Amino acid sequence: MPTHPNPAFEKATLRDAFWGAKIVMSFTDEDLRAIVETGRLTNPAAEAHLLEILKARRDKIGAYWFDRVNPLDRFRIERSSPEAVMASDAEARGTVGAWLRFDDRAVTGGLAHEKGTRYEYSMYHGEQRLTMRQETSSPVLPLVVRDTTTLSTAIRQTRPDAPDEWVVRVEIRTIRADGEAPGQPIDVYVQVQPDRAPRVVGIQRSE
Repeated sequence: MPTHPNPAFEKATLRDAFWGAKIVMSFTDEDLRAIVETGRLTNPAAEAHLLEILKARRDKIGAYWFDRVNPLDRFRIERSSPEAVMASDAEARGTVGAWLRFDDRAVTGGLAHEKGTRYEYSMYHGEQRLTMRQETSSPVLPLVVRDTTTLSTAIRQTRPDAPDEWVVRVEIRTIRADGEAPGQPIDVYVQVQPDRAPRVVGIQRSE
């Protein structure tokens, strides 16, 4: 612990902490082993013990903050694929369009179980709600309103005169197997202009 107050820590937000936890969790077991080996410890038992301490600290930091901040990350758009179709809800299968995919840092880091984790989501255009709350067990969401109606088609019906405002807010909540929801929902903003591929244009994490 620092002996003097550090404004960087004192004024850190949950988003700052999430950013730092991601960096800590990016160190694999192999990375930590390589770091420990640079110390050239002469006692193999001490070397193994130090490695276990570093791994435990890494996981403890990740678990602490990923329980307090919704740990979804790396949002990107993918075109329809067999993998996405099979992973999504049955009623969306066969949809020709795009999908919003993301990583659950707690799952990829081995801190939460993929089985039992689910993601609740709703889509909005401005104040208008485009979809009721839906749920999926896979980190990939179909960008459709109902059945096979794409978001751009739905917005074109309500705002055909303002294509620059064709941005959809996707609100996503993470629910673990024990029913706990880490952090607040995340808002992901997706631009769905006609004749263009959808793209992520913003992410907002609530404190």
